[in-house]
Amino acid sequence: MRTTIVIIALFTTVFAFAQAGVAPDSLLERGMSSYRSGNYQAAVDDLQAASQAYLSPQQMQNYVNTGEFENLGRFETSLIYLALAQSRLGRENEARDTILRLMTAERIEPSYASLSLEADAAEFETLTARLVPNANLPANVQLARGGATPVPPAITTPAAEPTLVIAEAPTTALPPVQVAEAPAPVVIETPETSQTSSAPAPIIATTGPTTEPAIPAATLALDDTKRVVQPTIAAEKEERQRIVDFLVAQEREKIMKEAELRLAEVQRQADQRVAEAQAAAQRDAETRIAEQQRQAEARLAEQQRAAEAQLAEERRTAEARIAEQQRAADARIAEQERALQARLDQERRDAETRLAAEQRAAETRLAEERAAAQRAAQQMVADANAATRRNYLASLRQAEAFVSNEQLPQANDIYQRVANSENAPREIIAEAAIGLYRTGSFRNAVNAFRRLGTFAKGEEDLRYYNAVSLYETGAYAEAKKELSCALPFIEVTDDVSRYRAKIEQTAAQAASR
Repeated sequence: MRTTIVIIALFTTVFAFAQAGVAPDSLLERGMSSYRSGNYQAAVDDLQAASQAYLSPQQMQNYVNTGEFENLGRFETSLIYLALAQSRLGRENEARDTILRLMTAERIEPSYASLSLEADAAEFETLTARLVPNANLPANVQLARGGATPVPPAITTPAAEPTLVIAEAPTTALPPVQVAEAPAPVVIETPETSQTSSAPAPIIATTGPTTEPAIPAATLALDDTKRVVQPTIAAEKEERQRIVDFLVAQEREKIMKEAELRLAEVQRQADQRVAEAQAAAQRDAETRIAEQQRQAEARLAEQQRAAEAQLAEERRTAEARIAEQQRAADARIAEQERALQARLDQERRDAETRLAAEQRAAETRLAEERAAAQRAAQQMVADANAATRRNYLASLRQAEAFVSNEQLPQANDIYQRVANSENAPREIIAEAAIGLYRTGSFRNAVNAFRRLGTFAKGEEDLRYYNAVSLYETGAYAEAKKELSCALPFIEVTDDVSRYRAKIEQTAAQAASR
């Protein structure tokens, strides 16, 4: 019987948030109505149930799979009115925890500023500033237009039972989820050291992946120290999973606490029944003893006239029987106590074993699902990167073919289109900039080189190409600066020497004017 009670307690805790037959939207509307009518305890009950229903396992799994949190706005609205109702009941700590849950939801996707809130929620921003000074929530547009309305005084009541709080401590706050608009690859340049080496490096030879066709000699490949990564999708998936793991851990801790409370209640009831059984046995023993005493006294009274000696013997016999019966009763009570305690201990051990097994099974399932999701995401990223790279390489090869056929306008169109592409990797933009430089489209080449940002170690040849393009477009000072950075690290050919003389002479003339 007690085993059944423990199991029922566990399942009741897990599914307590889903009030039978009531949708979360209905709970939210009912809670807001109770708050507006001043029935704050009813508002707290309905709004807590609504906020927990919006965090159902199906909702969280859908968020992990798609990155979209359905009803996020309604979830945050339920937290806003819940914090206000808790504050009116004097539950400052619970209101603070609710605000922290809202801050966690904002990390998923900032929605508070655009929520459609009534004037009766205007006190929330003041409450947030008082309970969580470092919240830094943006002002709600609707509240800023409508203004605050007078609010009734707070009612002080005993604190309610603990509620699920989806927020971490300030020192371990989760980073915001970064949601990318498209799975575009990003190229991160990883130099060998954090400082630029002073040793000269030769011109980088043209290389390429073994699975791609050979790139023409005019196309410059990446250095071995560069690597292609895709942080947006993988980081997003990992962040979603971390939030789900955090919520699962919170719910698991709540389940364990409530299970312990229910086990303690079962123990208390069992102890009470043992005490009642002991009292009843004692009363029965005392009743039997009293009856036997009366019978013995009656017999003694009847036999007293006959023989005092016989009366004394019967008295001793009666007293001996009473003592034996008392010892037997005590022994039976002790045996019952030991048996009952043994059953309680066994049932407690069985319950703990089942809980541990269920927890291990749940952790195993979560680990398997997380691994499968990560593998799928990594495969998608790899496929997308490969397809994108093949498309850009095909465009560059087509441009090289136009250059070989002296069709420079067509080649420049392709180079410029690739260089201006928002999703093009840095290495592809660099190849397009070099192509524009070699076809003599120096102004477009300068724009393409600027998209590369700061040049890294090993890219001194790109600095030289940029210096020539700047010179040809009249930016003499910038050309001289870029050339001075590139010269120590590139091979000084006849072309390099010729442009060096031009750039330094022109820059000197411009400075003397």
